[in-house]
Amino acid sequence: MPKYNISRSMFHEIDEPDSKGLRAEAILQVNNDYPFDFMVPPLNFGIFVDNCSPDEPYIRLADAHISSLHLEPKQDLNVKVTGLIHDLPKAVLRKCPGYQMSPLDSMLGRYIEGKETTVYVRGSDTPSAETPKWLADLMSQLTVPVPFPGHAFGHLVKDFILKDVHLELPNPSDSSDSKQITPKISAHVRALVVVPEEMNFPIKVHGFRAVGDVSYHGKKLGVLSLNEWRSAKSKPVKNNVTGHEDLEVISMMDNVPLTVTDNDVLVDVVQDLIRSNDTLLLSIKSDVDAALQTSLGEFVVRGIPTEGEIPIKRKKRTLLFLIVI
Repeated sequence: MPKYNISRSMFHEIDEPDSKGLRAEAILQVNNDYPFDFMVPPLNFGIFVDNCSPDEPYIRLADAHISSLHLEPKQDLNVKVTGLIHDLPKAVLRKCPGYQMSPLDSMLGRYIEGKETTVYVRGSDTPSAETPKWLADLMSQLTVPVPFPGHAFGHLVKDFILKDVHLELPNPSDSSDSKQITPKISAHVRALVVVPEEMNFPIKVHGFRAVGDVSYHGKKLGVLSLNEWRSAKSKPVKNNVTGHEDLEVISMMDNVPLTVTDNDVLVDVVQDLIRSNDTLLLSIKSDVDAALQTSLGEFVVRGIPTEGEIPIKRKKRTLLFLIVI
């Protein structure tokens, strides 16, 4: 394979009477060190991805097309590739046996972390009418693994905050084992999701779940476990800095358990709440799974890293809790 660089990529929604789905467009800069001069006819390809295990056949994810181009001696090429995804095959969405992720989950996870993944390119079994039969037959029998670079988008979720937080502290006298202390948190959840400009198609978030570490002054207090799916609403909002639209996601969490892992930190939190009328800020770092609705249907993006704040005001129950412990 010659060296290449993907200089530009864009994703657009297809919403036409006879065609729906997603169109991907990419510009490839391809190194050409060869002394050949000839025309390359239009070519169609199938784009495949890994299945759950190496002994299972690759999953066809998209169809791709390049127009005819002129290959000149030792002149690098700019190749425009157009890909079409009309729907997501069930095989790419199903969870792999003994694993909580699907092939699509794995691929998307690596991509948004900036890690390289591999796609497989094979000549299409429905070639262009302008492609010579001998070339189409040859290419349909060849499958070429192509490293596909990831794109680290940084913090996809910003301005993650819990509002109107209610911290329900248990009565320690209800349990002889203080290690079982499990406060519960209720709050309105707001997050601003930075939609990469390459993704120029509508996205809706209709659900989320998360597990995160909660800390106070850099010390871990406990684990906030929101294992069940919670409904969410989203709407596009203009980013005044970039000019693009981000996504505001709003949801509600009721009585979500906070498993305390350090009772000393909990005492510090309660004492500071009593000593001051100011709002107390806890920090949270979590991995969020988001249920998305797109042009291709519904699927889940897992393990989105998120950081935010939990502001807490003093409640009457706080004083009672401290006296008992």
